[in-house]
Amino acid sequence: MGISLNTACKKANANIWLSGDFNLGHINWEKNLIVPNKPDSALHQQLLNILDDNNLVQVINKKTRNDRTLDLMCMTNPSFVNRIKTLPPIGRSDHDIVFCEINFALPSPKQHPHKVLIYKKANWENIKKDLEIIHDYLKVNKKNMTVDDLWNTFKTKTTDTINKNIPTKEIGKKSKLPWVNRDLKRLIRKKNKLYTKKKHDSSYNKHDSSYNSKYKEIKTKLQKEMRKAYWAYIENMIFDIDIKEPDQQCFNKQPKKLYSYIKSQRNENTGIAPLRSEGTLHTNPSEKANILNKQFQSAFTSEKNIEIPTKEPSSHPIMEKINISREGVYKLIKNINTNKATGPDTIAGKILKENIEITSYILTIIFNKSLETGKVPSDWNHANVTPVFKKGDKHHPGNYRPISLTCISCKLLEHL
Repeated sequence: MGISLNTACKKANANIWLSGDFNLGHINWEKNLIVPNKPDSALHQQLLNILDDNNLVQVINKKTRNDRTLDLMCMTNPSFVNRIKTLPPIGRSDHDIVFCEINFALPSPKQHPHKVLIYKKANWENIKKDLEIIHDYLKVNKKNMTVDDLWNTFKTKTTDTINKNIPTKEIGKKSKLPWVNRDLKRLIRKKNKLYTKKKHDSSYNKHDSSYNSKYKEIKTKLQKEMRKAYWAYIENMIFDIDIKEPDQQCFNKQPKKLYSYIKSQRNENTGIAPLRSEGTLHTNPSEKANILNKQFQSAFTSEKNIEIPTKEPSSHPIMEKINISREGVYKLIKNINTNKATGPDTIAGKILKENIEITSYILTIIFNKSLETGKVPSDWNHANVTPVFKKGDKHHPGNYRPISLTCISCKLLEHL
């Protein structure tokens, strides 16, 4: 039994592919606009409206007959497409062959269990005392220490006090239903136990109304509470607004939570496609990482060991010595977004901000030493790099761009 396009597109996790010769060639698919002063503009507009109404994206951007794109491929998940190209027509046909390489299954990258800090149970008093000891030590010995020594001492001691005073928990794959709380899980277990008993109890009589009513009562209650929890979660996320004076503008205070929810509802292929290197496609994660690493390195200029020219006397006045004040560092730490991820040093913004009275003094010492010696700590030369696909062939490593996550302290000094 067939179903309408509108019904199919509204089904959860539906992957709709609609392709063929539509014979409507007066649409600019890069801008999704109709070419002006062309015939049948109403039909062209109707096609665009149908695609928009059903969340379909037309993915073929090649000319398939002379200078027009007549053969279309419309999809609900355009990220499934790895590459598209046209081939010469066969026989008497005047249409080019459209070759689409498409993933048939959406890969689901596994989320490995990892530890997270439980800040609610942190012993901030002990952490503060340890940081005060670190500050006193750095203040006394800063003249005899390099910027690397200062930073490594701060990082090592801070990491030690975090491990001692902040408990951790291991979390695995995130639940797809974040509104399912402890009470709902208890009801689910209770319902499952009743169902198991109902299924395996040989003495159970399906006409026993008292047992059936008990099971149905729990099931109905669970459905009711599940819907209630879901809408409470949505309302808390969307309608959690604040009034901004003086123009009374409203804004969401939890954008991260909202965007995470929207992202979880999308069926996008966010993984890295198999990458081509020297004519071979590589699917192993380590091999793909090495290919991208090599590609990103090739974008940088390698300086040769040549003699640096002698500087001529400058006609400009000498710049005054820069001195970073504790007040400036304090202001920057105060504005840290604690929801941002940590860099390679693993020192979270939450730690710096909760102990701002001490960490602002410590970072001021490190920053001034860095300016004084013209060097930065070695850790700040490292970054966690994520490749992001831009456009073109997904198999070509040159079509990915690196997004770098550096140390928070490094970002603060850059800002200063």
